[in-house]
Amino acid sequence: MPLLMTPVDVAAFANAWVEQATGSNPNLTTADTTSLTSIGETLMRTGVENTLGSLYILMGNLWVNTKKYVGKARIVRALNTGVYTHRLAMISYYSKKAIPSGYWNTDVFPKNFAPGATNGQELDPVTGNPVSSKSMWEQNPALCLETFHQGAKVLDFEAPTMYLDKLEMAFRGVGEFQSFVNGALEEFNNDMQTYQESFDREILVSAIACDIDMETDRPESVVHAVTEFNQKFRTSYTADELLTTYSRDFYSWLASKIKNTIDRMEERSVLFHWSPTKTIDGVDYDILRFCDRKSLKWAVYSPTFNDLETYVLPEVFHDDLLKIDTGKFEKFTYWQNINVPDSIDITPAINDTDSTSPTYMQQISGDRVQAKPLMYIFDDRRILTDIQFKRALSSPVEARRGFYNVFHHWSFNHVSDTTMPSVVVLLD
Repeated sequence: MPLLMTPVDVAAFANAWVEQATGSNPNLTTADTTSLTSIGETLMRTGVENTLGSLYILMGNLWVNTKKYVGKARIVRALNTGVYTHRLAMISYYSKKAIPSGYWNTDVFPKNFAPGATNGQELDPVTGNPVSSKSMWEQNPALCLETFHQGAKVLDFEAPTMYLDKLEMAFRGVGEFQSFVNGALEEFNNDMQTYQESFDREILVSAIACDIDMETDRPESVVHAVTEFNQKFRTSYTADELLTTYSRDFYSWLASKIKNTIDRMEERSVLFHWSPTKTIDGVDYDILRFCDRKSLKWAVYSPTFNDLETYVLPEVFHDDLLKIDTGKFEKFTYWQNINVPDSIDITPAINDTDSTSPTYMQQISGDRVQAKPLMYIFDDRRILTDIQFKRALSSPVEARRGFYNVFHHWSFNHVSDTTMPSVVVLLD
């Protein structure tokens, strides 16, 4: 059993200090300073400091075994912290309809110009239908959809306790001690990076599951790659066959499919997003969206993209064609669980799309989604995370024992807007 080095107040009983520090016979005393030095040397060879209980006294070289880790899944991170606080209102606009002309006499309004016609709308005395346009004072306000993204997820992290004068005895000099402290703090930072990554990753896979669950309300937002390949070529291959025996054919088709999908995402339409229809005076209005290429973000399953890169990427994914900004593209070696890298299993939050429901347009719990995404292509406003470091607060030094703690306070926030365009490609 390793010896302990527990500093005890020297003003008490010197014998008790030596006994606790060495576990040896209390007959050892500190009356002779050379004896004390001898005890110290023995402890330096065999002892363990007892503040952390894990640092052996070092006589050889010191290696601090840690590396800086930068969290993944940062593609969904907002560029500027503060974009999202505890409540964010997002306003979308419904597309307006063209109205019948009042500038000419037409088949719709044949009496815009007629003897006795006034500035207002005239009605046919027999049918009661309008025969002229309304006046120029007809109001036409913007039709808006306002959605709220609210709430905050908070976490605290406690940095390693800082001990005054406790750990120096385990090191040969200031340099080694500083290396130890720096290593401990870097590993603490790695832990925080891991938590931040897990939050970003959670928001990403939740959005993927949400799109799958809301597929019927978000036209063309889900590509069923295996099914669509078999339909196009009138085959009946399985996913495993397409990823192995017929992989080159499959990846070539997939690359073409992605290009065609992105072309269609550039068109302003009701596709690739949820448009909650607004009806006014019997007229339906929709939210129309488009996604220019510079606004696209890509999250791809790494093995899939590596195969695309190997087989067909140089020919079909030329920069001039897709203009993939490296800052808006990220490979994922796993989606949710590193032990099951290609799959997700999520019960997502979705919007209630049933217009007859009392919770219409509100957030509800969706169905369980089990899927194998190949990639997720989305507008940069579809999902955003904002991880805000609030502050680090230090406790006072504990006067009797000589240590202090530092707590880091974080707020984790995000936006997930189902009215913005996105496409998930599935291996099914």
